[in-house]
Amino acid sequence: MTNLQPRKMDFGFEDHDVPFLWNPENPAWSSMSNAVSFLAIGFEKMIVKMIMQTKSRISDPEVAEEAVAFMRQEGHHSTAHRQHVKALIRRYPGLQNTLDAVIGEFDLLTEATSLNYRLAYTADLEATFTPVFKLMLDNEATLFRPGDDRVASLSSGTSSRRSSIAARH
Repeated sequence: MTNLQPRKMDFGFEDHDVPFLWNPENPAWSSMSNAVSFLAIGFEKMIVKMIMQTKSRISDPEVAEEAVAFMRQEGHHSTAHRQHVKALIRRYPGLQNTLDAVIGEFDLLTEATSLNYRLAYTADLEATFTPVFKLMLDNEATLFRPGDDRVASLSSGTSSRRSSIAARH
């Protein structure tokens, strides 16, 4: 039985505009975090499709359950990042082209590569998350404060959840 409990996240991005430089004291970090939200939408869409394609290959019921829970959690992550990006696009409409291009690149990756390639790609990227997110959480005051609490919570909350998931495996 999996311990992973997928949960929906609502950061209230629809309530107020999101400034592009949501942490004015760290504009480079603001830009990078925004980019991560765009990338996460395409990446997590690829993961969901990949797991759907992989499910028939999984013979161990516990592994299958974990895969489905992970897929659901990735869907929730994507929704949270999509809310952030939608708020940015509301304020900066030209960013819609960026979102479309990012999703298009991940769709192309899905179409042009084998399932095994995408499994390895995802495993490699997921393996880097724990040390990167530890670095982020260790520097929370500089990276997330002061700044828009919604974006900070999305970034640091996703970080701590991913780190705890990765630490279990």
